[in-house]
Amino acid sequence: MVVNIPIKLVRTDGGLIALDVTTLTLDVDRGINPHAILAMGSQRFAFDSNLSKAVILLEGYMVDSPTTVDVTGGLEALSHIDFGKTNNFNNVGGWPQQYSIIEKGNSYTTDSFSHIGTPYFTLTNALGVSYTIYFIKSNTTSGYNLGSSGKYHVSFIDASNNMRSASDIAGYLYDLINAGTNFDSNFNANLHSDTKIVIGQNTKGTAGNTGTPQFHNASPLPEIVTFNGGVNTDMTQGMSAGDKVQSLYGVLNNSIDKDNLDDGFGDDFDGNAFGNKNKSNSKWKFLTGATKSGTSRRQKVTADYITGIQIPFNSQFNADGGKYKAMNFFMPTGKKMNSEDKTLDNARPASSVILDPDNSKDNRFIKGTITKATFVQIGGEPIYKFDIQFLPIDSII
Repeated sequence: MVVNIPIKLVRTDGGLIALDVTTLTLDVDRGINPHAILAMGSQRFAFDSNLSKAVILLEGYMVDSPTTVDVTGGLEALSHIDFGKTNNFNNVGGWPQQYSIIEKGNSYTTDSFSHIGTPYFTLTNALGVSYTIYFIKSNTTSGYNLGSSGKYHVSFIDASNNMRSASDIAGYLYDLINAGTNFDSNFNANLHSDTKIVIGQNTKGTAGNTGTPQFHNASPLPEIVTFNGGVNTDMTQGMSAGDKVQSLYGVLNNSIDKDNLDDGFGDDFDGNAFGNKNKSNSKWKFLTGATKSGTSRRQKVTADYITGIQIPFNSQFNADGGKYKAMNFFMPTGKKMNSEDKTLDNARPASSVILDPDNSKDNRFIKGTITKATFVQIGGEPIYKFDIQFLPIDSII
């Protein structure tokens, strides 16, 4: 029995699009043109400048997928908050001092959530459910339902008006998220330093890229990077054959690589972006993931661009005790490559999640893009035949 080849297209945002390929063609043309030498009995010479061209041809069928979406092989979205830093770059005393907690605390009522200027932030899980955490004046460092409030809190000043330090607040928030309340079934938290807490979604996949934490009544803000990096195993799960065709057809008719967006694209982009120290700038937000809304315009515009491909093969060389191990084909281009860089030792397992879709040196996939695709519906049935031409390209401009 012939089994289809489980190939995946790679999007700019790290999303993967599964294709059931029946015929795979890997073609390389080294561009060598031999020439006969005059009066030498047709002896030939040629220049080999190592100017190879490659093309990958995919033939297969799109059919309805199971309705259950499996993201177990994906990645969880992560965010972080560093209370030792602020977005105005005056980090003396961290966020607690820059926010002037002592001054504000004099007007706060202990264990109260009703003060108009009470700072708070929201965390939204992968199902779209939001949780609000309030910073209040309290001797209870963190918890839920203080005074039958039905609310979550972290203490940022005690009842005697003593300011909590940045490390105190990070630790209290860590305790709250991991305390066995509703948080621990939706989020996980780790302290990466005394003042920096990294929060992860417990549900893997792109649904966790929720654009939170979102802070309110807290200017200046602590340093924040919103949830990003969540990756699905396969973005086509739960789709019909027609859904798959329309999704890919739409992307191929209108998509652009992020490197093609110039500074004239729109108001989101500043010609001085990369030299500008104001890190509220949109290009800096895109590069760091530190966006106010969680998803910048640039991310939205370029997210669906097809920027690579994962093609598995069965390897005996890399097998771990079994007959085969599934590895991914890779493209060892670049003038600094030597013979050791091209061996089977450099292949990566087929289950690899791609962390940087823009890295042409990542052997987990082949960088490039689709140049042509044809979809043919078979006799009115929910089955589509496809022919796709993919060109390996290191840099797309």
